[in-house]
Amino acid sequence: MRVLVFGVGAIGSLMVHYLCKAGNDVTVVARSTYEELKKGGVVIRHYLQKKTTVDYPRVLKEADDTHYDIVFSVMQGQQQVALLPVLAKVDTDLLVLVGNNMETDICDKELRNQNVIYGFQGSAGRRENGTAVVGRLPITDLTIGRLYEPADPEDIQKIKEAFRTKGYKVTPVDSMYAYYMYHIAEIMPYCFLCYHVGCDLKKAGKKDMQMITSATKECFDYLKGQGIPVMPPEEDAYYEKGVRGKAMYLLYRIMGKTVLGRLMVSDHCENGIHEMAYLDRRFEDYRSQNPGAPMPVWDEMREWAKPAFKNEDSKGGKMKADYKNWVPKGMIYGFAAGTGVLAVGYAVASRMTKQASTPVKIGTKAVLGVGAVACGTATAWSVLAHRKFSYEGKRQLSKQIIDGTARYIILPEGGVGLDVGCGSGALTIACAKNNEGAKMVGIDRWGKEYASFSQKLCEDNAVAEGVSNTSFEHGDAVHLEFEDESFDAVTSNYVYHNVVGEDKQKLLLETLRVLKKGGCFAIHDIMSKSRYGDMQEFVKKLKSMGFEDVKLIATDDGLFMSKTEAKWMGLTGSTLLVGKK
Repeated sequence: MRVLVFGVGAIGSLMVHYLCKAGNDVTVVARSTYEELKKGGVVIRHYLQKKTTVDYPRVLKEADDTHYDIVFSVMQGQQQVALLPVLAKVDTDLLVLVGNNMETDICDKELRNQNVIYGFQGSAGRRENGTAVVGRLPITDLTIGRLYEPADPEDIQKIKEAFRTKGYKVTPVDSMYAYYMYHIAEIMPYCFLCYHVGCDLKKAGKKDMQMITSATKECFDYLKGQGIPVMPPEEDAYYEKGVRGKAMYLLYRIMGKTVLGRLMVSDHCENGIHEMAYLDRRFEDYRSQNPGAPMPVWDEMREWAKPAFKNEDSKGGKMKADYKNWVPKGMIYGFAAGTGVLAVGYAVASRMTKQASTPVKIGTKAVLGVGAVACGTATAWSVLAHRKFSYEGKRQLSKQIIDGTARYIILPEGGVGLDVGCGSGALTIACAKNNEGAKMVGIDRWGKEYASFSQKLCEDNAVAEGVSNTSFEHGDAVHLEFEDESFDAVTSNYVYHNVVGEDKQKLLLETLRVLKKGGCFAIHDIMSKSRYGDMQEFVKKLKSMGFEDVKLIATDDGLFMSKTEAKWMGLTGSTLLVGKK
């Protein structure tokens, strides 16, 4: 079978291994690990089995137009949402979304033209120095189904054929929605405990393990009270008194004291804090909207995890958005290094001219001296600009500009907006926050000149901000790959002046081409005459084309920044172009 896999983390890598082992023609889409996988293949260290495997699927940076028998998307629910525009376009008979997913309503809506099945693979692990370190049982189980009914027998058989190899099993269930909810009930108490003991489960005591089973039982009772059938069937028996209840408690105790718990639970809590916080937040949203049986033990344990979920450092990283800086530290270091080199050169040249002065030596000394002063000045400027733009500093100029621009974007319920040149996702996310009933799409080419910005950074920032109504994809402001009138709003911030050799007014018209009639726009840039030409005439042109309420708003005279700031930071001419189509 011809199979495509999105997501080559620890779980996706193991799936790729079994698909290759079964003899399928496997292709993977990998952005950040493309070069790594292209050269070395998909390397897995099967931790408990004490062996390493290497598979060599075809590797792509982006999905192609090939027809695939099955496409698997193996990633966290909030990441699935970001990928939906891509998944909606893939050419396949069957699309399988694998992973914890609390965004199934959005997935179903956006993928209504695809044959979609949901799944969950019973394995865990982490990526480490180009290798997937995987914890799995002797038989890896893939649970599959539609949200509220079993999958079609033909689709089940097709998936089973794809995994027809030793060590992998496909298990159909009647409702993956129910499965996801009861899975939350089982994994989150263990997660809460992990953060309580610093992700070292060996510190957990007998009482802690009893609290896990009690909290899970509370959640099972709550979900049953909501009319959600237990899935897998009879799973609740493992949290009641009796032989199976004692067996589950014993399993938790064994996991807590052995490497099994580290691989299957604490490693993921440690390295996947974004996902755990996301699952916690989405489940609490569900509880607030669907009151039911009290869960006192669950709520007590949840308090243990709150410090890790509130922008605090944990071993797994920070639950805090990182929008980078428009003046990156690399620029500062570069200028500083240049200053140092030139200063040393100037000192050497000065010593040489003292010993024997010649026109060449004097000229060299002068050039080096001027260069050192220029580089030193650039270093001082970049340090000051970095502080002004920083989201962590007092001024927070970047945030003021982003928030100020986002205020002009108003989307209808269910509408979709476009952010051209989204960078780190700041404006996309700000607009999404202001329009919770709509969706924002951010596009960027993420070129080498802004190496710290990436699609993954945008997606991570959306997760950190608790925003699920965004998606990000590669695109080019010069030629937008969207049909005319595709979006209810368009926006951009400090993008077009960086596009060298292109008519800026043509770039604006290209952006406005994809705006629907009645949609609004807010485009912020350095619209000086030398860059953009006569913008007053451009406004008249837009009005003659039928655009309404079009105006230019200067932002360099107090709205976003003072004239003095704009002048020394090179932002004079900063202007908002706003209006309605």
